[in-house]
Amino acid sequence: MRRLWLALPLLTFLSCKKESVEGSPSADPRPAQAQSATSSTALGSSGAPSASQAPVAASTAPAPSPLRCKALDAKKLVAIGATAGRARLAAAANGRVYVFAQDESGGKVTLVSMARDGSKVSKLGKLTAMQPPSALVVDDQAAYLTFRGTLKRIPESGGEPQDLMKNSGKPLALANGKLYALRCDRERKLDELVSVNKTSGEATVIGSIERKSPKGCEYSALAVNEATAFVSDWDRRRLLAISLGDGALRVLVEKQPFPGRIALAPDALLYQSADGIMKLPLAGGAATRFAPVGAMPFESMAWDDTHLYVMNTPAYSMREMLIRIARDGGKREELEYFQVSDVTRGGGNVDVAVDEQCAYIAHDGKNYLEILARAK
Repeated sequence: MRRLWLALPLLTFLSCKKESVEGSPSADPRPAQAQSATSSTALGSSGAPSASQAPVAASTAPAPSPLRCKALDAKKLVAIGATAGRARLAAAANGRVYVFAQDESGGKVTLVSMARDGSKVSKLGKLTAMQPPSALVVDDQAAYLTFRGTLKRIPESGGEPQDLMKNSGKPLALANGKLYALRCDRERKLDELVSVNKTSGEATVIGSIERKSPKGCEYSALAVNEATAFVSDWDRRRLLAISLGDGALRVLVEKQPFPGRIALAPDALLYQSADGIMKLPLAGGAATRFAPVGAMPFESMAWDDTHLYVMNTPAYSMREMLIRIARDGGKREELEYFQVSDVTRGGGNVDVAVDEQCAYIAHDGKNYLEILARAK
């Protein structure tokens, strides 16, 4: 089974609606956008898939931004920016799309932001690593990521990554004006849900999860509302709920292979699994399949208040699709589809993100990555 986040060659990447992609690179292996990218600040270094292989990213509702998504005027799929490297995770906030650019030969990973109007590509912070960070969330002050068991912060203005908390699990969430994480000290038999001060890193324990696996900390997603945190427990194939008030733990779903990203709604949870997207009523009852797409661990999902957006990448398929699904159970729409020239490697569509104006695809080319945008 292929992995979409491995290095991919430049493939025939076509919108089969016969629309050209604006900003497509020329014969130069680095497109013009990548060559002219502006660094905002001097940077410092600092068998079955596992949870560490499953893509996880998230974004809170972005702050109002005057930047207008380039695709709104183009009325078709366009590139808003490009840079050297391989795409890893994407998040939309502040009128920008944030993505990790992995330089596999140089052992570097750079956090890059691209303005949704196509005006600017900025390099915010750099890490020395062969593997990319495993989570990314963004607010109007900073980007937060987990990297080699450490929760880090990179300011929106760019700069040296700051360590906030050791023994951090993979997923992160922003909600209620707070940053939430899972703290996993491998010397203990408990993993803890914590809220973390966004600047000092001081952690407040909310609740705990008993660990059964000696590896521990195999969680693939975290979502939080006003009263409850929801956790995808990859290792034990469960969906959990932890009260923000008293820390009480409930098991919502068991025997669910590959639980992934969780979209919250007032009356239900929509979450990824090996079977596609599942729906769990919060009032009680069994989880049922909501849609046959979005299957973990090789497909990505993002959402807004009304729809889910899924990068549908079936294994060994000649066709990959960006799909929109109404969260109320309405119709499933194919927004874009792409021809794949090498079915053993896939089409290079790594992740999807969404804001109030556009849906975005993080796409790998031959020697570069680009962010493609489409009006919602």
